[in-house]
Amino acid sequence: AAPTPAPTVPAVPGVTPPATAEPATGATGPAAPSGAAPAAEPKPIPAPVLDNPVAKQTAKLRQLDDAFKAVAAQPIATAEFQPLIDQYEAFKRDVGNDPTTARMRAYADARIELLRLRAQIQQDAREVRGLEEQAKLSQQQVAEIIARLERSRLYRVVGRLDTSAIYDGTRNTLMYRVVAVQGVQPGAGRTIAYIVPNPALGLEKMLGRVVGIKGDGEFDSAARVSIIRPTGADMLLSAEQETQLAPAAASPSAPASQP
Repeated sequence: AAPTPAPTVPAVPGVTPPATAEPATGATGPAAPSGAAPAAEPKPIPAPVLDNPVAKQTAKLRQLDDAFKAVAAQPIATAEFQPLIDQYEAFKRDVGNDPTTARMRAYADARIELLRLRAQIQQDAREVRGLEEQAKLSQQQVAEIIARLERSRLYRVVGRLDTSAIYDGTRNTLMYRVVAVQGVQPGAGRTIAYIVPNPALGLEKMLGRVVGIKGDGEFDSAARVSIIRPTGADMLLSAEQETQLAPAAASPSAPASQP
């Protein structure tokens, strides 16, 4: 039999007819079809990056160490020792007296001490090499400055650069030698160290002059002195100041010293 049609509600003036009921779909809308992928979960908001003072201070100390190496490679006469000392001092002020930075402050203090020593050596070297208008230094003054340079850690060896009759490049490997300065260092003419040639340093142009040699070395039992591979060399006296030393030290007619 045909379905019975729903009764029609007659319109009554002033009365709103009831709404037609809709099928229930749930409180949150129609159900998702079976097999559909679940909705992606929202990505978590990353936590803000907090400033780490110790990490910043460590990075700054590394930058200062890089500057220290660069300054150490500069010529002694023009090296920027004092500006770098000022930067280390500023670093110490920045880190304050926090116990967590005690090791950093101690490290900076050690660098400052070494830089101050080198700055003093720099001043001495400037005085020794001097300008022509400066008064001549007495032999005793020269001796005192050379002694100070020897005690410092700036140079591996200080003395007069000379050739060697043994290590002449013919019978043995070519090497120069550094000898004690007559009238200034004990055992005048005594070989203090042998120096491996380094074309970049132009050591042959410093022969006969009082020099400071930087570099690494080791004791050689055959030569009975240290053999140094130089990384730097400075002439410590001007030609005029060399004349203040004992004349026999640079005289071509002086008796031959130890090879």
